[in-house]
Parts: sequence; structure tokens; C-alpha cells
Amino acid sequence: MTFVPGSPQAGAELAALRSGTGREPGTIAAMWPFHRTHMASEWRNKGSLTRDLAAEHTVLTLFARHQQTHNRPMHVAGASPGTAAGLLLRKAGADSEGKAATAALERRFGVLLTSADAEELAMHMRSLIPLLNQARVGLDYDLLRTALRTWDDPRRPNAATTFRQRWDRDFHLAASS
Repeated sequence: MTFVPGSPQAGAELAALRSGTGREPGTIAAMWPFHRTHMASEWRNKGSLTRDLAAEHTVLTLFARHQQTHNRPMHVAGASPGTAAGLLLRKAGADSEGKAATAALERRFGVLLTSADAEELAMHMRSLIPLLNQARVGLDYDLLRTALRTWDDPRRPNAATTFRQRWDRDFHLAASS
């Protein structure tokens, strides 16, 4: 199933995805049509979650919160969390709040980059999404899903460092463009 902003069913689809916020991944029937991750029966029978399912669930709920009220897609390929936060910073600098707002965004993004695991990264993204929604700044949800899936994966010990460096670079490029 593909989400189409402005379609007659868009509101109901976003509500279905938002219903999973704070809930166990894979347990919300209304979200099932949107899931692409399939668990092996041995994992499902053990009641285990996979990194893929947990990351997908988180991304779907974040996307639903971000997309609501917008008729244009908030999923923007190539817009990393660093790019999105940098665009927010640039917009905040142009507003009347100026320096205080930009300092707060820089701190918020810095804390996001120091996330110790995927759960902490998701928590920081949950606080960034309403700001992105309000400013109409898009985000690449496929990239975010990959980051959440691999951030603290012991089989990929350098994943978080790679994302941190890329997102920090993206942040500074977008903020200064």
C-alpha cells in the first residue's frame, strides 16, 4: 500500500498509523497493510521482535505524525535528519526568535546525534517531528528506518558513527545554504 497525500482515504490511513504510537510493533491490525517487514514464523512464535519490524513500526508512526495536515508528501528522499534539522535551523534564524531558537535547535540536534541506541534515537526523533511538521520540512523515512535498524546493531559496530558524521555534515550544509 502506498500513501497518497490528499486522497480520500489519507486521513483514515494516517489515523491508523498514528494508532501505533507507543504500542508494541506488529500488534496494531490497522497498521498491517502498511508493513513491508515480514517475520519468520520461528521469531513470531517466540514472541520476538526483529530490528526490522521495530524500526518500520517507529518510522510509520513518526511519518503519520509528520504528514498530518499536509497535502504534499513529507517523505523527501535524501533529506536526512541532519538536512531536515539544518533547514529548521535556517528557518528559525529568519524568524523573530532568532538566536534563542537556533541555539535550542542546535542543542536538540546535538543530543539526537549522541543517542546511545535505536530506542533513544527514536525518542529524539519523536520530539523533532512536530517541529518538522510545523515548518513543513520533509524527511527521508527510508533513511531513518535504516538508521533505526542498524544504529546499535552489534553486527554493524560503525553504523551509528557513520550516520552521526553524515547527519552532522548534512546539518551544517543545510543550515548554511
